[in-house]
Amino acid sequence: MSFAARTAHDTLLRIYHGYSEGELVLVAEGKDQESGERRILGVGRLNRLQADGEAEVAVLVSDQYQLKGLATELVRQLIKAARENKLRSLVAEMSN
Repeated sequence: MSFAARTAHDTLLRIYHGYSEGELVLVAEGKDQESGERRILGVGRLNRLQADGEAEVAVLVSDQYQLKGLATELVRQLIKAARENKLRSLVAEMSN
């Protein structure tokens, strides 16, 4: 599946659990080319912290989609959502 197809607007599904509660989750999904079944390729999460205007960002991408730009696009979308919700800063812990 091409990068453009994986990150198309209708492929990045925003599951919104009332951001007033402080949580936003994005799910990137695609279809298995052999079986046609839908599968989750990656997940991005934005959680509002106790500190005013601060949120934590977390992204998890399936092994086969690592280093293909999917995590970058999920982070871009989470930053966009944070700006729309007037958050001042985001924190994240990186590991590989």
